Amino acid sequence: MDESLITKTAKSLLRRTEARGHIGCNLTLSWVIDRLKRGKCEITGIDFVLNDTSWEKYGPSIDRIDSSLGYFEENCRMVVLQYNLAKNAWTNQDVIQFAKDVVKNEKVTAIAALADLQSSLVALGAGKRFDEYWANVEEWING
Repeated sequence: MDESLITKTAKSLLRRTEARGHIGCNLTLSWVIDRLKRGKCEITGIDFVLNDTSWEKYGPSIDRIDSSLGYFEENCRMVVLQYNLAKNAWTNQDVIQFAKDVVKNEKVTAIAALADLQSSLVALGAGKRFDEYWANVEEWING
């Protein structure tokens, strides 16, 4: 990783955090740099994208574990911006449930599309071959 970009990003993150620190902040530049050097979101494991924009979905962002508390080392972690925006004032468990709901809805949509495809294949006389794949689809649905 580019050391100068890490330092620049760390200073920017710390500046923004301190500006919001009305409920307290004890984060240091070395704390922020240490987490950036790890290179990955502490929640998702996604690699950080460091660049000159602050609105990169995989860019680093300081998350307060408990949003009612300040920016204290024991209450903070480095995450990707996309996760932090999704979490906002809620909990990690809220984000996980939200993600599960999205996936469940996507599966329902996919199942409906597959059912339409199966009907079309049956009408064309190719339904038997489709049925060979259906067991794998059911395993995916239930997995």
